[in-house]
Amino acid sequence: MKENSILDLVDMIYERGFEHRDWDSVLEKLCETIKAKSAGLFFIKFKKNVYRVLGSYGVPSDFSPEYQEKLGVYDATGTIMKALPEGTVLGAIDHKTSKFDHPDFYQNLLLPNNVGYISALNICNNTEYFVGIGIHRGMDQEQFNDNELKVLSRLYPHFRRVFDFSDILEKLYEKEEVLSSALAKVPLGLIAIDADLKVHFINDLATSLANSVFGLHIKDKKLFTDKVSSKKILNQKYKMY
Repeated sequence: MKENSILDLVDMIYERGFEHRDWDSVLEKLCETIKAKSAGLFFIKFKKNVYRVLGSYGVPSDFSPEYQEKLGVYDATGTIMKALPEGTVLGAIDHKTSKFDHPDFYQNLLLPNNVGYISALNICNNTEYFVGIGIHRGMDQEQFNDNELKVLSRLYPHFRRVFDFSDILEKLYEKEEVLSSALAKVPLGLIAIDADLKVHFINDLATSLANSVFGLHIKDKKLFTDKVSSKKILNQKYKMY
């Protein structure tokens, strides 16, 4: 297995996966590298029965919506991997045993998609949610070997960092939304600007007063004034008006 292919994969994980921009391309490259026929990146909240496909490759176009709406509850791969720690890589599914051990999974997911073998990687596994990758081979093929599974192990820290970054960003966005909502309800006209007079927040009252009373204008998200004296004040490095 070429080292360059693995390095390309690492680059794609950060470039395409950051903020979940394009996981499909990452999974396509992964399948090419370890000769998988298809793959999926799954986000699950078991307690709330939430099943999402963050990315896929080599599966029918209707697989993702059907998985999210009704098929996810049959996914034995997620159930098996949920019991294992983060970073675990495992040949989780063999269709010959799943036919008897997980008949609903076999009938609803394996047979219709010609999936005979699934190996999986746990990326996140906590009390809030589970994220994992499943890579697939057909019923006429064989399970992934140890060398191929080592590729998933090597990629794990990079997948994990991207999801950690995503969690941090999501929490920051949530805090920003809460702050903006609170400021919008304050019975004062508020405009938040930086040293370059770029407007980062303005509530409805400030918008109304700025245009009709104080001669302030906002253009291209920057604050301007018609008065010379006010321009001098604005050009000082205040963060809030």
